[in-house]
Amino acid sequence: MTYPGLNVKVTPEKKGKFLTSEFAKKHNCIIAINGEAGESISMDCELVKCSGNWVSKGKPVLMSDSEKRPFMAFDENSKGRYYEEIFVDTVYNDNYYNTLWGRFDILKEGQIIPAKRYRPYARTVMGLNTEGTYHLLNGCRW
Repeated sequence: MTYPGLNVKVTPEKKGKFLTSEFAKKHNCIIAINGEAGESISMDCELVKCSGNWVSKGKPVLMSDSEKRPFMAFDENSKGRYYEEIFVDTVYNDNYYNTLWGRFDILKEGQIIPAKRYRPYARTVMGLNTEGTYHLLNGCRW
């Protein structure tokens, strides 16, 4: 994530559904991943009620973290940090320059976290190395 010219882009506002590929094309992204926490990928499904920390280019869109919403934040230099479920913070700081929330922890420090939810699998998985310099992504379609 600290490679020159490489940076993180997060949707800057809540609006209707649009394809991840549209976001990638509009923002000239090499990789794009769907972070919307809906139950369906269908375009006619409503967006879910948002809750969590969401920041785009230093501008908070939503700061409503809870003990059920881990989040991943990147500073202005795209160095990342993962904040596990149990950590709760709803106050913006410079380390949250680009931030998005997740649903639950599944792997931490090489250890699998037992699923506490009704569904023991993830549609989209994101992770960081310990130094916050490598961002790992895995997305799938159902």
